[in-house]
Amino acid sequence: MQYVTLTPTLLVTGPDTYALESWQLEVEVGQKTAQSWRTIYHYLEKPSKAHRPCVTVVAIASSP
Repeated sequence: MQYVTLTPTLLVTGPDTYALESWQLEVEVGQKTAQSWRTIYHYLEKPSKAHRPCVTVVAIASSP
């Protein structure tokens, strides 16, 4: 069994509240054969329409 940790990056233009609704995570589990790739499982995860997560970015004044 293998584990992978993903670390997403959010690039924003400035302080504001941003909705996280335009993402999807797609995973394919398969097996390499002599000639090609054979897909065993295919998973697709998207945000729920009922739950719309947001991120609020605030400006923090730095100390001199």
